[in-house]
Amino acid sequence: MNMAPDKKQHLIAGSAIAALSALGASWAGLDGTAAVVLAFGSAALAGAAKEGIDALGYGRVEWMDFVFTAMGALPVAALWLALG
Repeated sequence: MNMAPDKKQHLIAGSAIAALSALGASWAGLDGTAAVVLAFGSAALAGAAKEGIDALGYGRVEWMDFVFTAMGALPVAALWLALG
C-alpha cells in the first residue's frame, strides 16, 4: 500500500500522542483500559484540533487527516493491552 507522506505524518503523530497519553495514564495509576481510552481520546482530540486550526485558514481541512491521526492510537492500544 502506498500512503501519502502527509497521512504517514498524521499516523505517526497520533501514535506518539497516544503513547505519551497511555504512559501518563499508567504513571497516574489508571488501569490498562483507561489508559487505552485516554490514548484514543488524546489522538482523536489532537486530530480534531489540527483540522480546526486548518479550518481557520492555516491549512487545508481533510477528513482523512483526522482519521489517520486517530488511527495512530491503534498500534499503541494493541501493544499496551498485549503487554499488560
